[in-house]
Formats: sequence, C-alpha cells, structure tokens
Amino acid sequence: MSIERSPPQAPRAVYDGPEATAAPRPAASARTSRDAFDGQRSSVSRTELFRSLFEHASEAMLALDSRGRILLLNRPAELMFGYDREELIGELVDSLIPDHVRERLRVMRRPLQASAGIGTKGFRQPASARRRDGSELPVEVTLRPLRIEAGSCVLASVRDVSERLDLESNLRQAQKMETIGQLVTGVAHDFNNLLAIISGTLELVHGALPDDEEIRDDMDAIRGACNQATLLTRMLLTFARRSEAEPKIIELDQAIEGQARMLRRLIGEHVQVQLKLGLGAWTVEIDPLQLEQILLNLGGNSRDAMPSGGTLTIATSALQLSSGDSRLLPSMTPGPHALIVVTDNGHGMDPATLDRIFDPFFTTKQIGSGTGLGLATVQGLIRQSRGNIWCESAPGRGTTFSILLPRAEQSVEESIVVAEPAPKGGRQTILLVDDDPHVLRVTRLMLERSEYTVLAASSGEEAIEQVTQHAGPIDLLLTDILMPKMTGPQLARHIQALRPGIRTLFASGYAECPPDGEATLHADERVLVKPFSIRALTEAIEEALQP
Repeated sequence: MSIERSPPQAPRAVYDGPEATAAPRPAASARTSRDAFDGQRSSVSRTELFRSLFEHASEAMLALDSRGRILLLNRPAELMFGYDREELIGELVDSLIPDHVRERLRVMRRPLQASAGIGTKGFRQPASARRRDGSELPVEVTLRPLRIEAGSCVLASVRDVSERLDLESNLRQAQKMETIGQLVTGVAHDFNNLLAIISGTLELVHGALPDDEEIRDDMDAIRGACNQATLLTRMLLTFARRSEAEPKIIELDQAIEGQARMLRRLIGEHVQVQLKLGLGAWTVEIDPLQLEQILLNLGGNSRDAMPSGGTLTIATSALQLSSGDSRLLPSMTPGPHALIVVTDNGHGMDPATLDRIFDPFFTTKQIGSGTGLGLATVQGLIRQSRGNIWCESAPGRGTTFSILLPRAEQSVEESIVVAEPAPKGGRQTILLVDDDPHVLRVTRLMLERSEYTVLAASSGEEAIEQVTQHAGPIDLLLTDILMPKMTGPQLARHIQALRPGIRTLFASGYAECPPDGEATLHADERVLVKPFSIRALTEAIEEALQP
C-alpha cells in the first residue's frame, strides 16, 4: 500500500451546513440556568465536542484532506475496515476503495473540497469498500464538506448496507417463489384435468377389452405413464409448497435403490454413484416423493461440488439413540432410527459456509443459478417426518450429510389394507357439475359404470336449472371447485338452500383448495383430487353419503 504522509494536524472541524436558528432568549427568570450553561460550554472546547461526537457516531466516519489523505477516523471505521487507526492516519483513502468505484468517489469529492465553506450540499452514493483482508462489502457513502483551521476537508460517513441488501434479495426471492408457486398451481390444475380424461378413459376402455394379453399390456403401459405424470405433478406442487405430505410406510433401502436410477441421470456420468445399503427390510414413514426430493437435492449439490468428477456414496445403517443423544431434536424420541449418510469427495466447505447452509435464501452459487432454498427445504421435509439432518465438511475433504429417520413399527405388508370390491351405486342420484366437457363426460361414464344415476351439468346455472326441473331426490352434488361465473362452493350454497340436506363432494385439479374467497370450503367438506380412479371416486361418494 503506497503511503503519502504529512504531519497530521489536530483538526478543529465544524460541519459546513446552515446555522441553527437561535431560539428567543428566555425571560430574566431563566437567566441563572443560561449562565450555568454558558459556563459549562466554556469548559468544553469545540474540538473536544467534535471528537466525542465523531468517536461515538454509529457509522464509520473518516475526515479527508484535499488530497484524499485520512486525517481522522473513528472506532466503527476501524472495525469495518479491519485496521488500527494509527495504520491509516496520513494514508490515501484509495486503499479502502476498490478500483471499480475509486474514480467515481474522487469525482464526488472534488466539488466538496473546492467549495467547502460556501454551503455546498453533501452527496450520498452506493459504493463498495475494501477491508484489510481484501474482501469487499457494499456500503452507502455520504460525503459532506468541513471547515478546519488548516483549510477545507471532507467528512465521509460509511454505512454497511449488506444486511439491507440481503433482506431485499430475500424479499425478491420470496416474491419470485410465490409467482412460481402460482404458476405451478395453475399448470398442475390444467394438467391434472388432462390426466383425469386420459386415465378415466383408459380405465373405462380397459374393462371392455377382450382377453388379449398384448393389448392389455399396452394399456397398462399407458396407465403407468399416467401414474408417473401424476407423481411428477405432485413433485412440482411439493416444490412450490402447494401440496401436503402423504407419508407412507416404505422399505428405505428399496426406495433408495429405486430412486438411484433417476439420481444417476441427474448428476451425469462424470460422477459415480455408490450404494451401501445395510437396513434390509427396515421401514420408515415418509412421503416417497419427499424422500426423492431430498436425495435429488443432496445429489445435485454434490454434483456441483465435483465439477471434474468424483464419487457420491449413499449408505444406510441402523442406529439406536438414547434419551441424552445430542442428535435428537425436541420433537424426536429415543429408540431405533434409520441413518442415511450421503458423502461426496468434492471441494468441501469452510466453517463460515457450513454454519449457514440450512439458512433460507443462503447460496454460494452465482446470481441466477440458485434460490438458496434447497437445503432449507430438505431440512424442513426431514423434520416434518420427525427426523434430523446435519452436515460435516472441510475445504478439500468433501461433504457428508447425515439423516436420521425414526424406524416405523409396521412392515410394508401390515400397512397395506386389502382392497375390497368397489362399492356399487344404483340407489343414489348424483348431480355432476364440471365446466370441462371432456372431464364431465368421462366422470359421468365412470359414475354410470358404478351404477349411479347421473344428472350432468356444465355450469352452475345449468346445475340449478337441473335441480328445479328434477322432481326426484338428489342425494349428492359432485362439483368442480373453480368454474366461471359461479364457483363450486357458491353453487353448493345455492343448491343446499333449494334442497336442504343434500350432500356435497368437491373435485379439483389442485392439490388443495386455492386461496380464493369465493371458493372457500367448510372444514367438514371433502375434496377429491384429480385424476382419480373409479374406486377412489366411488369410495369418496360413499364416504360423503354416510350419515
């Protein structure tokens, strides 16, 4: 660092702004207190007062001479830049300014140095500062002219705005994620309607097919693709936090082995995936899609940590936790747990990064390459399943994520309820309402296959007309939630007034009822999520019709 020094003079400085207007002198009765104040003021020099105010300011402050050398700085400036003041007094302030903003700040200083004492206003400007270790931080610099006995100088107030910028960035990310969530929800609704048409038609056709094994295999392949599409939609909704978890009893080793194929496709051929599974038939209770999301997120991070290739290892083992184990969260209980260890031999993380990896919106990726929500989401999903996650890492030594999940008391076989034949209708009349003509047709055929009597309507107005014209009983209203002009809940209130006691079942392509004031459901009202099978449809109807 080049240094230009001159014998520093003890500045006697006053801010060169408008003088405060003197208040009217009080009456003679206040003369005594005024004299006491004048006596106290005479015992404190203006220089001492300036130094005290300067030193105790909340912001970093530096006084600069006409050449940009530092005459004074306060304690907050020492803490911000990492220097002792003796190291900076007499040096050029350029050593604290990154090259890309240096000239701009020089231009700001010139009119203040030339015009100090003539009432020149100060300047405020966003900029960057450079610490002793070479790191930069975003700041807001305010420059004001000063008068001192030796001539003019400039007072620089420097405010660290990194926390404010982080908050602004987090707000933008949250707004972006909310927009993505709304987009995903709308796409999922339309996509689920299409899947309802495809899967419903497949089920109807499948029952009418001849005993041709090849044709049935082809139909089963199409139905399997529909099921995969349904799962993908659920994954999108889970990412957007628009769907609730559906925990199931699963064999953890088997689930990880099944998801390893997708994981290998995600991370690419340059990273080798090794499985060391040691749980056997041990089961846990977790949403399979959430488990997949956890593994894909951790695998993606490991891929980014090994740009030149490496090894990702997923190992499982059994672990017995005691009541005093530090790995237990307050919501967890002692006992047998499944341990999943995800290890890579990538570049690792320093302690400062490791401390923040689960913080929402924290990311080490370049702007636009990551949201900072991945690991925060992973932690939330694991804790939602009554588990815990922690991480160990060091630069050059790779990263290890350890996940604990409580062992399920049931086996997979015990958790499966043997399906009974789908209930048959025939005695009930269903008023079916959906604004999509294709969904309306397929659902009507599915209901008629189950021997219900069906009244079909494509709008709320048409449904009300059906109710007024139908002389016989109507046992159930099955209606889509969001429709033009009149929502499903609005229609239900109208029909319940015309036919007191009628039961209601709602159908929706959303994973949950959207936050629409005109589509609000009562707490006891049921929603059947599209796409659905004939069995799911008839079971939901029978449940809704129960007294």
